[in-house]
Amino acid sequence: MPGHYLDDTNIYRFRSIPAYFDVETRIPVPFEPRYLKRAFTQPYRIIHSHTPGPIGMVAGQISKFRNIPHVHTFHGYLPDYAHYFLGDSGLSISIMNRFASWWANQVDYLIVPSRKVKNWLEQHGVEREIRIIPNGINLSMFAPIEKSAVGAKIKNTFLVNAGLVEADDFVLLYVGRIAKEKSVDLLIEYVAPLLEQFANCKLVLVGDGPDKQYLEDKVRGLTIKDQIVFTGYFPSSTLPHVYRSADIFTFLSTSETQGMVVLEAIASGLPVVVSNDAAFEQMVIDGRNGYYVNTKGQFADAVRELYHHRSTRISFAQHGLEIAKLFDISLTTQHVLDYYDYIVADYKQRGMTSPKNKNMS
Repeated sequence: MPGHYLDDTNIYRFRSIPAYFDVETRIPVPFEPRYLKRAFTQPYRIIHSHTPGPIGMVAGQISKFRNIPHVHTFHGYLPDYAHYFLGDSGLSISIMNRFASWWANQVDYLIVPSRKVKNWLEQHGVEREIRIIPNGINLSMFAPIEKSAVGAKIKNTFLVNAGLVEADDFVLLYVGRIAKEKSVDLLIEYVAPLLEQFANCKLVLVGDGPDKQYLEDKVRGLTIKDQIVFTGYFPSSTLPHVYRSADIFTFLSTSETQGMVVLEAIASGLPVVVSNDAAFEQMVIDGRNGYYVNTKGQFADAVRELYHHRSTRISFAQHGLEIAKLFDISLTTQHVLDYYDYIVADYKQRGMTSPKNKNMS
């Protein structure tokens, strides 16, 4: 990614180029000879890829050349991104499912962040061992500064100071790409009647993406246009302040493999209203720290309940902070390291030969 990095001496970055369908998405160009030479010659014991794209392909070649285990983490639910590459059709989704299955069966071991992804891969013929290890976050970055103020009207003033909301606004927040697969258009549709009912409510949409201009144009024709705020892109360093400036986090995407922004919101002390999707099952407990919704009516009921009852917001926020502790980056990293130990031992036990041809499900 463009920018200045203060990396340790053992981190090497390949260049990247913008994707044709979205400039915020970058495609790596792993053709740096000195880095490739290092990757193919250093005595690594394991190789771990996080994309089935160019770098993942290089990882596969290194694994075969060095005869070391290749573990891969699936971070994306590929069928929901098929339209970017192959257009909107059942065939394009089928192709992406087949590609995901093919790729998963090329590697030796798989990590997925949720049961949703494990089930998806197994349903499409993946015969690798699949370990569920959720992604973690640095809780200290997102934790509310004053826990006594969790769920209360005493909030961070970041959005107010930025001139995006008023001090007495009740803020519904979305953070993420403004794109089709994130269901931002559905969120606007669900929120509109609530904004008409509650004049001090605002929906703040943080992020950028290919659908931003289209949705901005669409909102301009609504009577509640002044209550829907598109902020554009914010640096990740400011997001903790953004979360702390809101009252409720709203997210209707069903394309997530885990939903990191939902986790960040929970860790920031926000109650959440999310789509009834299996990606969130580890972090959202319905009626405890948030609500699952399937319809516009359920969404409206959930938001009204939280709008009218400060005590519910406080209770949900406090339960959410306890749940978030399970996703601290130190814990999830240790789970990965433990799995590495298992992989190295298991691979060695098999006589340093790849388990690719063995059904390990």
